[in-house]
Amino acid sequence: MKIAFRIITGILLAFAILCGSGIAPSAYNLIQANGSSAAIGSTLNFANATGVTWSCSTSGVVTTCQASASGSGTALSNYAQSFSSVTSVILTDNAGTTSKIAACYDNASPPNLIIPSNIAITDSNNTTVTFSSSQSGTCVVNSSGVSTGGGIVLATRTATTTTAFTSADYLVIGDTTAGNFTASLEASPTSGQIHVIKKKVAANILTLSGNGNNIDGAATFPITTQYESVTVQFDGTKWWIE
Repeated sequence: MKIAFRIITGILLAFAILCGSGIAPSAYNLIQANGSSAAIGSTLNFANATGVTWSCSTSGVVTTCQASASGSGTALSNYAQSFSSVTSVILTDNAGTTSKIAACYDNASPPNLIIPSNIAITDSNNTTVTFSSSQSGTCVVNSSGVSTGGGIVLATRTATTTTAFTSADYLVIGDTTAGNFTASLEASPTSGQIHVIKKKVAANILTLSGNGNNIDGAATFPITTQYESVTVQFDGTKWWIE
């Protein structure tokens, strides 16, 4: 009886210390913000989106919860992290997997895709994105439905006569079979914008124009060799060939 009494007394004393210190109430309030009680091991809906639930299980004093989406509700959101005037950003995505993809956009309206110079899956919860020049915008990481056998999809089109790049263009293939022509870059591009141009055939000359912004110090750049490609990036005042 004395031993049982001492054990019960010890438990009550420990509980009193936790409550008095604020540890237990703080932990409770962190999980249960609406003030209602929750049974151990119950499923709690922490999200506003329909069909998103948190399945929780308890082992000893540790409760572990995992999010899931089911039915016709909205899937779990992508992780998004904004950045300003940086050449590298570490995205703390907490994806819990290395099977994930990342894409970055500037602050324009509508936003333009920023092509990083490198994306490194640092570990299952962090992704490091590096840019060739200082950038501002938002990166999004998605680990839902990712196929590790796929790749990035960028806009590609073929031009056979005088044309101009838009912010939506990535690769323009110049077919100069019918004669020489010029492909003009954007007149007012976003800093960091990247474009690629490629000459499809050997005949005639494909000219890339900076459209008022120099390309490696020149107003235009001639492309004369079949299958030759040129990648340029805008630094805010001029285009640079990569």
